[in-house]
Amino acid sequence: MINIRYHIVSITAVFLALGLGVALGSTFLDGPTMDVLNRNITSAEVRIKEANEKIDQLEDIRDSSQRRDGELILVGPQRLLAQELADQKVVVIAEPGVGADQTSALRSVLEQSGADLRATLTLTDKLLSGGDVSDELLEELGLTESSSNSAIATNARSSLSRALAAAGEIPPEPDPEQDPETPTETTTTTAGGNAGTTTTTAGGNAGTTTTTTPEDSNDPESEPALDGTEPAVVALLESNGLIEIAPGPSHDDDDPILETIGYRYIFVGSSNPAAGATALPLSLLKTQDSIPLPAVVVVPTHVAVRGEDENLRDLVQMVRSDEELSKIYSTVDNIDTFAGLAASVLATADLQQGPVGHFGQASGASSLLPPAS
Repeated sequence: MINIRYHIVSITAVFLALGLGVALGSTFLDGPTMDVLNRNITSAEVRIKEANEKIDQLEDIRDSSQRRDGELILVGPQRLLAQELADQKVVVIAEPGVGADQTSALRSVLEQSGADLRATLTLTDKLLSGGDVSDELLEELGLTESSSNSAIATNARSSLSRALAAAGEIPPEPDPEQDPETPTETTTTTAGGNAGTTTTTAGGNAGTTTTTTPEDSNDPESEPALDGTEPAVVALLESNGLIEIAPGPSHDDDDPILETIGYRYIFVGSSNPAAGATALPLSLLKTQDSIPLPAVVVVPTHVAVRGEDENLRDLVQMVRSDEELSKIYSTVDNIDTFAGLAASVLATADLQQGPVGHFGQASGASSLLPPAS
């Protein structure tokens, strides 16, 4: 049986303990502990204010730097890069996902440097995966209607790579003692066995190209003959949606590309590529005949994104990390800056003359700009 007196005493003891605890706790916090807390809060507020001021300063520096860079991009090439690529035929080759807005500054600087920008050629996902194509393209690729999408994509990339390689052949050096108006003839034999005679003036201007083609010239593995007209495979790849071609500023949609030798290429990748996007340009850079394309590989500055896949690397990183490709192709990792655009122009001018280099500020870069030759 419960004794009510003990029950009342127990309840009274509980409330007394609570009261004493509250009283003692309040008195304790009102003293030294509250002073410490207040000092910590004040110190934190000061540090936060200083950090915000530092952030504002850094943002001002960044904005000023971007404004200066923008002004340099507008006026710098005319004074600093003029004629670096005088009359040099150039094609910009963009990986999937790289839009015209991402290559506009590069195209503008190329034009100001004197380059003959023939076109911007954008690779599409269909060039990687294949798909429905016309009978004409199948015939050009040496395939049939029963061919798989994989075979279509593989042969299409191989044909495009051969067309790029053929047009990237080095023109013959002009004879300084020869009359500029007196043409010379250079006979070459391509990997496919096509013998061609190119008429060239001493000034380096290619004239008529006559090509003698053997009976097995329909072999899709043969090198395309350059006779001043656009390779048939280029137009077929475009009409079937495997590539997209935008003409350069001084050219029309009907103007041919890759129609003669002497081309140079700039491969443009994204700084934050989609999964698999780099596979297409890499497949073109890794030519079947182990003869490198006359090309420079460039990307904008990489901006880290929260939650991004750390294993996903851009095109420049892929080339720099490849033991073979890194010795063949020069790279630039910051074409969103004037320094990166200048490096792209200078590296293109140095193709097949100067050493291979890796330029910019990201991992693997050896310097900001190519050294003076």
